[in-house]
Amino acid sequence: MFNQLLKNSISEEIHKRLEELNISQHGIFTREFSRLYIGNEFCQNLLPEAGQLVEFIQKAGNEGFNITICYPYLKESYIDSCTDMLDKINIYCRESNIKLEITINDWGLLQLVSNKFPYLSPVLGRLLNKRKKDPRDEWKWKVEAYEDSMEENHLNEEKVNAFYKKYGISRYEYEVHNYYNKIAEGNHSLHFPFYQMVTSMYCHLFNSCTNLKGSGTKSIKQCQRYCSEMVYLYPSHLSTIGKGNSIFGFSDVLFKQPDILEKYIKSGIDRLIFTA
Repeated sequence: MFNQLLKNSISEEIHKRLEELNISQHGIFTREFSRLYIGNEFCQNLLPEAGQLVEFIQKAGNEGFNITICYPYLKESYIDSCTDMLDKINIYCRESNIKLEITINDWGLLQLVSNKFPYLSPVLGRLLNKRKKDPRDEWKWKVEAYEDSMEENHLNEEKVNAFYKKYGISRYEYEVHNYYNKIAEGNHSLHFPFYQMVTSMYCHLFNSCTNLKGSGTKSIKQCQRYCSEMVYLYPSHLSTIGKGNSIFGFSDVLFKQPDILEKYIKSGIDRLIFTA
């Protein structure tokens, strides 16, 4: 879809996708989309090339969209390519006199952005917003006794918030999943309807396709993008799929329970991110 967005009107492609999913008339989409999340928070092999990314940032800006750059965990072997990519984006931002958000899913990336790229504003990514997200909990014995504690994590601690603010992070990325999130103080973002459950540095799908061992630990030297055509399927009652190096759950709660959305908004959520 990235190449389609580069060639065609972004707004038209978005509306076309919503119509394909038969959700374009749902009340949650009454407001126009105003921001695009570009990149990938879970796999470095799915990131666009630096030149492509800068081209898309320029196109999106010309069409009136704000931009958040998504970046995953940072392996040592990718430090040079990451630095090169962010340097090109930072130069474009400096020349255009703009600042862009970037999701931080790795402590090393936070240090890199803080020290070298003043035109990039760090946002706490979903991989560092760690919490228990498992649809199987519904069938666990007496799990309801622990539901309140499941709603919180380290982001509800004042000292943690102070630490993040020290490094320029004031926005956190949350997800709709099988537990309600008690939102930290401030204005934050909420992803729906898919939520990340597990992410590995190794691609189980790649290993399955190349040596029939999905649990292998073979590093990818040349990604074949198998995940663009294939996923792992799980029992339907779990609403879960495996894609590439990650497992994702699906929650339709915002589509069916508007009171939950209202509760999130009152708690400080001022941005919804839809993933198709």
